[in-house]
Amino acid sequence: MRTAAVVALLGLVLGASALDLSLGVLWVVGVVSVLLLRRRLRPAPVFVLLGTAALLVWGGRLGWFEPPAPVSYEAGWVPFARQSGPVTSPAGESEILAARAQLARLIREELRLTGPELEQRAGAVIALSRRADPLRREAPREVAAVEAAARRLARTLAAAEFRDLEARRAVAIAYLAELERRLSTARDASEATSILRAADPAAMAHVSLRPVREDLGAAGAAIEALVRVLGGGVPAATTTATGRYEESRTELRWEVRYAVAGAPGLRLLRVETRAFRGAAPPGVPLSLAFAAGGEAARPVPPGAWVDLEPAPRGVTVVATWPLPVTTRPVHVTLRTLAFGRLEVDAPARNDDAMLMVVLDGRPGIEMPLAVRLPAPRLARVVLPRHALFFASRPGTVTPSEEGEVWEPTGETVGAVELELVPGTLLLRNAAFAWVRGYLYRPNPGAVAVATGLAALTLVLVRRSRPAAVEGR
Repeated sequence: MRTAAVVALLGLVLGASALDLSLGVLWVVGVVSVLLLRRRLRPAPVFVLLGTAALLVWGGRLGWFEPPAPVSYEAGWVPFARQSGPVTSPAGESEILAARAQLARLIREELRLTGPELEQRAGAVIALSRRADPLRREAPREVAAVEAAARRLARTLAAAEFRDLEARRAVAIAYLAELERRLSTARDASEATSILRAADPAAMAHVSLRPVREDLGAAGAAIEALVRVLGGGVPAATTTATGRYEESRTELRWEVRYAVAGAPGLRLLRVETRAFRGAAPPGVPLSLAFAAGGEAARPVPPGAWVDLEPAPRGVTVVATWPLPVTTRPVHVTLRTLAFGRLEVDAPARNDDAMLMVVLDGRPGIEMPLAVRLPAPRLARVVLPRHALFFASRPGTVTPSEEGEVWEPTGETVGAVELELVPGTLLLRNAAFAWVRGYLYRPNPGAVAVATGLAALTLVLVRRSRPAAVEGR
């Protein structure tokens, strides 16, 4: 019986050491310490075992051995055992990367709208200015501003350089592609800065569509002011993103929800789909659904616009797409298991969507409004059950039928790194999920248990003394 108990105890110690060798070191230190103590006090193992058991029971009731605070898998019992260190970049490389990012933002803004889309928006503004006369009595100043903005936009489009917007956009594409090529071969920060000067508004005046965009922006502001006076406000959008990690397919399935809410005296007729279709990275299949008002979600039909019937106060558009991901292994000294690190970065694309709206009581006057769609806010990440070990940002973890849901407790800026337990049944279960905090994080509970196991080992392997010796 004693032999079986010793074998079971040593198996437990070896199992814990296989998970984290630091625990085996703690046990060895405990054994050596109790052995040294036994030289002075023979029943020392029994006293240490009883004292440790009492301490665990008493301290457990007083909350001394609560699960330790979450830390990264890399930050273990030995501080210097951390494997990864800060990544340093050569001098000047950060400036080059910043210049490339700035040029990429300029390219997205410059080429965001095609020539026909610009002409369509301009046509909607000019059409409204021609039908706005019945609104002059209630908002004379705002109607005059809309008419002035429409005239300025019409003059810009009538200029020779803007008569063919698509041809001018093609020239801009070639110009920016050449800048991008030159910047990709830049060798130092000064060269990158000189190349980036060619993207200034003055340097791009001969190819840029900026004057048209600025006039459209001014016209949009004038229309918003008119709608605020007559409708009590303008539509606003909120954007949230949910990521679902599908381990078997090694992909992260994104669901981005755009909720556009109208004003009390405003109804939505149509919504442009261009911005929603561009939510996913290029080449990734995307599915769109929309729910007008309180209706059930329906797939978005093909086409540039979606008709909302009957005209609701608000609409919700949901874009979903899969994105292949890979988990980076996390190796740590003294630990044989390699955990996985998943980087989750919410889509950062922001754009605007055109809405055609009508005021209550004025169904014949359609007004174009550009609603800014902010970059999605990461709302939650769904992971397999018992998979999450640590998140680089504060959050809460709740079990659900979908798996394990991590939700950030504040605004998340940038990527979130999630450390995942290896996907085996022996590790992804409720028992290991409860005990793993004590295995991989410094805490008094593990120290007390290791000391108690060391004392128990010596008690079990205590040699029995001969009867003749006992009688002396």
